[in-house]
Amino acid sequence: MGTLEASLGRVGWISAGDPQPGKGRLGAYVEFTSEGVQEYPLPVIAPTAGAVFYGLALTDNGGIFVKVLTGGQRTEFMSLDRSTGSWAAVSPFSDPGNDAMLFGASGNTVAVWTPSTKNVYFYQTK
Repeated sequence: MGTLEASLGRVGWISAGDPQPGKGRLGAYVEFTSEGVQEYPLPVIAPTAGAVFYGLALTDNGGIFVKVLTGGQRTEFMSLDRSTGSWAAVSPFSDPGNDAMLFGASGNTVAVWTPSTKNVYFYQTK
């Protein structure tokens, strides 16, 4: 199963692959632009979690955000640095809860949904 999102001039796809025991990285993030296709490894996730992503958001200013299960019940927002191909934990907006899921983005505004409260939060990115 994968996740597909689009923004101004880009389409991004997380190809999560199938969970395999002992794997810390599965699949790839693939970005399609008018200049071609670029593939990046996914962030390292909890080794026993399988491919657990709670959303993908692409912003018009070039931001790529995912929410990933990193261990136990702990989740983190992460962002891709295209120049190095690496992912880093970020706090681009306040996290309304561990169950928060990225819903996507419009322009440079990211939508985050929390299933426990059924609230949607909107955050402007830089």
